[in-house]
Parts: sequence; structure tokens; C-alpha cells
Amino acid sequence: METKDALTRDTWPANTKVTALHVPWDANYRDVVVFDTPEERDAYFDEHARDGYTFRSDKFTYLRPNEPVTLPIPYSRAYSLNYLVAVNPEQPVPSSGPVRPLYYFITSTEYVAPSSTVVTLQLDVMMTYQFDICMGSSYVVAGHIGVSNANVDSNSVQLLGRTLRRYLTEPEGVSIGTEYSTVYRHRFSSHPSSAASEAGWTSLGLIVVTSTANLETDPGTLDAPSITCATGTMIDGLPSACNVYGVKSEDFLDMCEQLKDKSWVAQCIVSVSTFPTMFLNSVNKVGKLFGSGVDLYTFDSDTGWVEEGVEFNPWQCFLRGCPDAEFQNEVCVRDTYYKKFFTYPYSVIEVTSYAGSSLMLKPELFDGNTVAFKAIACALPPFATAAFMPVDYNLPSSGAANAPGPQDVTFTYTDLAGIERTGRIDKGDFLDTAVWLTDYPQFSIINNNYITYMASTANTRRYQYDNAAWQYNRASAAAQNTYDLATSKLLTDYMNYNTSLPGAAANFSDYVNKFYANPNSLPGIGVTYKDPNHEGAYGSGTIPSLTAATSVALDAAMYLGNVTQPLAWQSQNIAANVSGLTQFQNDQAYAAKSADMNLSLANYANKGDYRNAVKGVQAAYADAELNPPSTVGQLGGDGFRWSRGLTSPVVNFKCVTGGAVQSLFAYWGRYGYQVNRFLWQLSGRPLKDLKVMSKYSYWQLQETYLTCASANESETAAIRGVFEKGVTLWNSPDMIGTTNWTDNEPKREWGY
Repeated sequence: METKDALTRDTWPANTKVTALHVPWDANYRDVVVFDTPEERDAYFDEHARDGYTFRSDKFTYLRPNEPVTLPIPYSRAYSLNYLVAVNPEQPVPSSGPVRPLYYFITSTEYVAPSSTVVTLQLDVMMTYQFDICMGSSYVVAGHIGVSNANVDSNSVQLLGRTLRRYLTEPEGVSIGTEYSTVYRHRFSSHPSSAASEAGWTSLGLIVVTSTANLETDPGTLDAPSITCATGTMIDGLPSACNVYGVKSEDFLDMCEQLKDKSWVAQCIVSVSTFPTMFLNSVNKVGKLFGSGVDLYTFDSDTGWVEEGVEFNPWQCFLRGCPDAEFQNEVCVRDTYYKKFFTYPYSVIEVTSYAGSSLMLKPELFDGNTVAFKAIACALPPFATAAFMPVDYNLPSSGAANAPGPQDVTFTYTDLAGIERTGRIDKGDFLDTAVWLTDYPQFSIINNNYITYMASTANTRRYQYDNAAWQYNRASAAAQNTYDLATSKLLTDYMNYNTSLPGAAANFSDYVNKFYANPNSLPGIGVTYKDPNHEGAYGSGTIPSLTAATSVALDAAMYLGNVTQPLAWQSQNIAANVSGLTQFQNDQAYAAKSADMNLSLANYANKGDYRNAVKGVQAAYADAELNPPSTVGQLGGDGFRWSRGLTSPVVNFKCVTGGAVQSLFAYWGRYGYQVNRFLWQLSGRPLKDLKVMSKYSYWQLQETYLTCASANESETAAIRGVFEKGVTLWNSPDMIGTTNWTDNEPKREWGY
């Protein structure tokens, strides 16, 4: 047989066996069946030839491109057929190569006669040359090789974040909806640190009291108050001129009660705030409030690091929290296939403190297969804050000691207390990616302004009382002095009167009167002092009056003359009136009475003035009792979260759910992942190696390099165009159009 009789894409020699049949793929090359061996291919077509129409050509036939060919097939049969296989059993012939069936698409049919049909054929280059195609290094845009990549661990528990970052972060451009759903939640413990626990602290926070006074010293009493100035505090290497104390939260109300009667000290408190005990590094008791009250502590978080100690696998967290059976079917069952679901934006790790803002972390930026967090804190108010951050997040490499990229940076510095410390900047994002815990609750302490006023005016009050007493004593002394001068004047006037002539006459008559009152008394010459308080004495209330001497002659005359007693009284009255004694006595009595009344009035007025002065002082302090209590410190901060125990961060594992998941897995199941890189691993691989999945494998290439010795340039270009347009390689024709897009397992036989 001559060369012209060889079976080629354009010529059918005589006796060529032609089989027309129907296949589930078409000339659009959207789907291509790749058989493992020629025998498997031939077996398929032999089996399906029974449902087709087979004949042998009886003449040499030319097949010119795009020109119809007449086939001895009834139109009623040809109309439903879309494929044609031509093989010449007499092949090979010299220079024709091995036996090669030719495969054609029937692109159109036209009625000619009842037993003849005109058809237009197009060579199926993918089926004809599939065992001759040898792939070269090509740029892969997308495909199931991303799903079946052997370098991506099939075990989700062992899956590393850096693996996800390297292979599975190309954007897909598929809608994921507008919301994430939380599938798993982890709350970090807010239990006190070991240092706080050893000090007997059990609550989630301590009360931090900042005071300008030393609260450990004796404050004195209300009448003798005392304030000791603060000596200053160093916390976390920061100085405070105030004294900063830690108080157990359960002792806070007792402290308020103890401060209630010592408000002159309470007014020195600048602020009352809180701080989580989970961040405390050291706690030391320094004394008691006022020496005998609640315990006072100093504290710090100078090392700053809190190792939570909880390292959990993010992929397990995503999988264990499947919200419903549908989600379990899509994620849990297929977690072996679609690891890209664990990357952002399909999954996200949210760290929140429930304070209004949260931190969204990309799972693939965690270097290993665990998620761990640390915290760094400052406990000194008003700078108190804590930063909660992921460990080794967003590393450019594995973060190993011998790997390129940043490492932990350690350095020494001298803090404001003059203490040398060691600082550290963790590798990764450090504080650039952190949740900040701030706005801690602040409280007030009620301050009794009355007690404060009384304590602050204790010396003034003592002075006011002493001054009132002095004014009273001074006025009383002045009144007594005036009275003493008046009585001295009375005595002086009386003595002057007795030594005068009228006084002598008056005294003589008095003597006569006494003589007759006591006849047994012998006459004589003498000096008599009369008691002024004696009944009938002149000037009652004065000193004793002096009685002048009477003459012996007058006594003798009255005695010898047997003068009667009435006559003696009458002579006395006459003598008194003549001598002015009666007027003198009246004046003396009036002056004495005036002196007594003036003294009594002065004493009464002085006592009243004193009482009014004291009442004035007391009234001023009584009015101060109505001064409303004030507060020290200020109310503020986020007390709501603390009231519900939400003082520590929470990690939420979130992912897209619902219809977005269905769409996402259907898309990945049908088209695989975006790859967007040159794969040198394609070089030298036969077409069957591109079947990387159990049922079908999608490939879309760009800059496709391949070799096919049996195909001409146009056919090679056609093959290249099939790959660059995007093609699904099927493992079996029966799977086309009948396979669930998500029911396709990766083989993981090779990777990139």
C-alpha cells in the first residue's frame, strides 16, 4: 500500500472501519475524557459501538477541512449521533506509524437520501493524540491541582498556617455573603495570676486606690486630725508621687466604712479604679488602712507577659463547631478536600473584648497549627492597660531560629526607677495586631463634708470657744471692778460723814438711844463700831460704821436728870434730822442698791453674751451638718462587662455559612482553586497525570508548553487552546454530567 493510502485526519483509505456513535462530550472541549491506556479507550468505544452505526468504507475518501462528507447512514440514525471513530485494521503501513484510530466530532448533519447523510466532521485532537501529549512547564491559572496538591497536608490537625499561606491564599472572586457565623468560641480564663492567688486574691479584679495621703498611718481624731503626706509609689517602672494601693475587691465596702469617719483623709484619694488580677506579676502586703483596717497591697506587672497556656488547633475549632447537618456535610466531611476554606475571607479568627471593637485575624497568618496568645500590661493608673496579641502572627517564614525573617528582639533599658530591665519585642506583628483592654471601671468614695469641715476647723473651733470664754471672764472682771469701786466710795463717804460735826451729833443721839435701851450699861467714854448689817444700822451692806465719842457731861446730865426713854428716842430723831444723818443714810442706801443692781445686770449680760457667742459657734457647725456628702474619685469606665465577668478576651472562630458555603464548595468542586503560578512539575508529564482527582480534574493554563510528535502545528495549537480556554479532564465518560461537583476526592499523587 502506498503512502497515500495511509489513514490520516484528512484521508480514509478503502476498508476503513467507521463507527458513528453518541458520546457525552462535544467539540467545545469543555469536557475531555482521558483514558489511562489505549486498551481502556478502545474497550469503551467497542462497547458503545453497539449503540451506534458501524460500516466499512469501500473507497478512498478525502476529508477536506470544513467540507461535508457523505456517509451511508440513514438520517434518522445520524441525527442523534455526534461522534465518529475511524480505524484501518490494515495499518500500519510503511511511514504511517502505529495503528492510530482517528476521532471526529460530527458538528452537523444534512439529509441527502433515506440511506445517506451528509455530515461535517472535526478531528477530536484531544482524544486522537492524548497518549502522545507530553506537558511542559506551564503557567497554571486555576484547577484541581490546588485541591490535590500533595504538599498540602491532608490531615487538618497537622495543617500548618504557613502551608495555607503559601498555596491557598489566591482570591477566587466568589461571593461569600455579607456575614460570618461563629462556629466555635474560646474564652480565655480571667482567674487571678499565681502571684495574686498566693496573696489570697480570688476575684477577677483588684481595687486600685490612688491617694495623696499615706493611708497606712494613724489619722488622729475629729478634734485632733492628722494627715501624713504620700511618699510616692513605683509600679511597672513608672513613678507616681501619690501612694497607690491595691485592695481586695471584697474589702472595698469595708474600706469605705472605715473611711467614712475619717473623711479628712478620704478627701486625699485621687482615684479608685480596677485592674484585672490575671495580669499581676507580684503582690505584696504593705500594711493596713490606718494601721488596723483592711489590708493594703502594692503590686505590679513589670514582666508584662501572661502565657495563657492554651494552644488550640484552629482547623479543629472550625470543624467541631458545625452548626447544622448541612454545614457538617459541606465542611466536616469534605475538610480533607477543601483546605482553602480555612483561609481568609472564608474563615476568620476574631479576638474581641466585647468593648465595641474586635481584631480580625487571618488563620493562614498563624505560622504553625496552633493559635496562642500573650498579653503585656501596665498596672499604674491612669496608664493602666493591657494588650492581648497573637503569638508569631504574620511571620514571613516558619519563624525558626535558622530561617530568614524577624526574630524576637530583646534589649535592656533602665526604667524611671533606675532599675535595669530586659525588654522584648516578639517576632510577628507584636502590638500592631492586638486587642487593647482599657477603660477599666472607676468608682467613687463618699466623703462626709461635715466631718471634713469639723476636722479642718478643729483649731478654729477651739479658738472660738476660748475667745468666748475670755470675753465672758473679761466682762465679768470689769463689772466686779466697777462694783468694788462703788462700795469703796460708799465706805469712804461714810467715814468722812462720821468725822464731821453732823456726824458727831448723830452719833451722840445714837449713843443716848443705846443707853436707854440698856440702862445697866455704865456711862463712859469710848468708841463704838456698828455692824452695818445690824437692824437699824445705817448703810446696810457697808462696812461697820464708826460711833463718835460723846461727852461725859452730856451722859451725866441725862443720867442725873432722869430723862425718860421716849424722850431719848425723840431726841435721837431730832438730832438725826438736824444733823442730816437721815438724808445721808438714804443716799448711801441708794448708792449701795445701784451698785448691787449694776453688778447683777453686768453678770446677767455677760452670761448671755457668752451663751450667744457659744451658740453662734455651735450654730455655724450645726449648719455644716447639712452640707451634702461629696465624692472622691470619679465614676466611669466600662463596668457593664465587669458586672458580667467579661474581663478577658474571647476568640471566635467564624466562617461563611448557608448558601455561601454551598456556592463556595460547588465552585471549588467544579473548578478547583486559583493557582496563578508556573508549575515546572508539569514538565514531562503525560496527559493522564493531569487527572489529579478521583472523577474529574479542571485545568486552565496560560502560556501552555507541550509537545506532541504525532500532531502537526495546527493540531498542537488546538490542544494548547483547549488548556488555555479551560478544560475538565474526566476519568470516565460515564461521569460526565452525572457527578456531584463536590463528590470528587483528590489523589494527592504529586504537588507543587
